[in-house]
Formats: sequence, C-alpha cells, structure tokens
Amino acid sequence: MSFILDALKNLEEKHQKAALPNLMTIHTDSRIEQGKRPLLTYLLVAVLLINAGIFAVWLRPQQKENIENPVPSAPIIDETATKKDALHEQEVVKATPAPNIAITENRKVAIETSSLPINPSPEEIIALKNEMAKEHLLINTSASFKPALEEESSSAAERTVPDMSQLPISIRNALPDLTITGHIYSNDPMSRIVNINGNVIHEGGTVTTGLKVNEITMSGVIFDYEGTLFSVRAF
Repeated sequence: MSFILDALKNLEEKHQKAALPNLMTIHTDSRIEQGKRPLLTYLLVAVLLINAGIFAVWLRPQQKENIENPVPSAPIIDETATKKDALHEQEVVKATPAPNIAITENRKVAIETSSLPINPSPEEIIALKNEMAKEHLLINTSASFKPALEEESSSAAERTVPDMSQLPISIRNALPDLTITGHIYSNDPMSRIVNINGNVIHEGGTVTTGLKVNEITMSGVIFDYEGTLFSVRAF
C-alpha cells in the first residue's frame, strides 16, 4: 500500500501548489473550491483501492497453486540402513553352506586318491592311473559279460539235459501232451514266462502232478518229471 500513500502525497502537494494565488489566478468562490477538492480526493482513493483489490485477487490463485502443488523434495536415503542391509547379505552368503557334491567315482579309487601326498611323484601318479584303468576295465567287463555267461550256462544246461524224445518209453508214455505256444526269456529268472497247453507258467511253476518247469532257457524249457530232467524246444 506504500505506492497508494505516495500517490496521495503527490496529489496533496499539487493541490497546495494550485491553491497559491498568482497573477493569472481567477478568483472564484472559496466554498465551491472546497466542495470540489474532497470529491476528487475520494474518487482517486476509490480508484486506487479498486486497483489494489484487483491486484491482490490476481496474486491469490498463484499462491494457492504453489501451496497445492509443492515441489517434491528428493527422498532422503538412510545410509545406515543401506550399509546394514549390505552387511546382512554378506553374512547370509558366507553362512550358506556349499551344496553336497555327489561322489560318482569308485569309493576305493576315491580313498586312494585322497591318501596321496600333496606333491605326488610322477611314478605314484602313473601307478594310480593304471590302477584306475584296470578297475574301470573290470567293471565294464563284468557288466558286459554277465548276460553272455548266463546264456552260456543256459546253453550248457540244455546240452547236458536229454531231449524228450530221448527219454525211456515208460516215462514218455506217462507224460501228458506238452504244447508250448508262448515263450519269453529274460536274464532275470523272475521275468521268464512260458505258455504250456494254454497256461502261463513261470520258472519253477507246476504243469501237472509230478511235472514242473525246472528252467526256461533261450530256446525252450527244461522240465522235471519226478526227478528226471528233459528239455523241450519252443521253436
């Protein structure tokens, strides 16, 4: 409101200067001049007040917008909490045990390897490699030749057991008719199956009274009739 007071002072000074008479002054009734001065003063004050009110109203919306939309302040980062989290993660990583590693090598070879000195000599390393190679060869050989040995033993049993046609006539006449319509051979004796006269029989099963399946071979069946062994080919 300081500029309003300055304007009023300037206006009052002008009125005072105009009130001083000079040679060019036209003398009029002092009562008329006194009536005009207050009216002009009031009009000027009213105009100034209206302008001040308009200016104040124009400034208020900007102040409200600044209050309603404050400038977002940057988030405060707690450095202490961040350091604590980092230390906690490091402790968790250190405390986590390493996964158990499965031992796939032969136990004996692993023990011998661990018993070697820290700096073994070239002779000790060569001896260990040769021993490991021998054990690996023995394992593969035993695994590959096991079915072959079973097949050879089965074939040998068939060769030593007489065929049904070679039995004495008295035993052949006492035997029932044997018709083999199905035959499954396996390295596992529990999985061997044969179909005799329409009946599925496993190895060791009974065909009739006094007659049972002694062994199911690759090519047929070895029967046991009251202690007498004989073979019948399936195909």
